[in-house]
Amino acid sequence: MIGYKGHKNREYKHLRYKTGETYELTDEKLKSYGFGYHFCKNFLDVNDYYNFEDDSIVIYEVETLGQIRIIREDNLYSTDKMIVLREIPRSEWEKLSDGLYKIGTGLENNEKR
Repeated sequence: MIGYKGHKNREYKHLRYKTGETYELTDEKLKSYGFGYHFCKNFLDVNDYYNFEDDSIVIYEVETLGQIRIIREDNLYSTDKMIVLREIPRSEWEKLSDGLYKIGTGLENNEKR
């Protein structure tokens, strides 16, 4: 499954994601990471957790390679294994959000989803 993973300042708990690398958690580590690597299936859902207007936010396109757990039924999932496919440049955010995110102006009508 392809998903989208947001981060502030490109790292989380001293982990810095790199394009092309695979990340895997053991059962023991899953507990400390809140049941795995969190991601959203839909690009725009990332804004529910990371404000797109914050310039320090980066969004990665990831592919899950392991088990998938539902964290929030409407939009948040986790996995124990994933590969980071790429960091999505801000220039693509408008297209991926079906035009709801505009570079320099944020979400349409300044609303978070």
